[in-house]
Amino acid sequence: MNNIFWELKALSVDGIYKKDNIEQWLLKHKMTYEKVFKIYDTLNKEFPNSSIRQHKDFEQEGLFLDTYEVLMDVIECYYNEIFYKVQIEFYNKIKDDKHELNSWLWMHRFDEGKMQSKFRILFQNNSSPSGYEFRIRYPFSLPVTINLDEKDFQYTLQFMDIIKN
Repeated sequence: MNNIFWELKALSVDGIYKKDNIEQWLLKHKMTYEKVFKIYDTLNKEFPNSSIRQHKDFEQEGLFLDTYEVLMDVIECYYNEIFYKVQIEFYNKIKDDKHELNSWLWMHRFDEGKMQSKFRILFQNNSSPSGYEFRIRYPFSLPVTINLDEKDFQYTLQFMDIIKN
């Protein structure tokens, strides 16, 4: 497992991880993830009241699963950026039409959905000026500090700001 984490650390450029590098690492270690996940799933079924991921004998594998899963969530947020780009383009077309704008805002304000929730869980940090921080802090025990470029989520941030205000 140490080599897997070392590989991930080596993929950052000036401390920042890019989408392509994360996808490359995930693809390379997909079979390992599936194998380890299957073992953990079996152990969880056999010992339902145990916290297998935190067990000292499986600590490295648990860290790997946590890291892999949070990076899958990050990749999902990257893919959602396309949706938000389209929404911002649509918003720019209708923002002067009060009826259209109110309808659009109402639809998005009351339908936060999985995409916005996942983004907030991963990145929201009310102590930062923008309200978001692009450093993965959960799970707390990640063996690698994962920093992302805020510019990669420009449409998501713009969309969230419009909905909030």
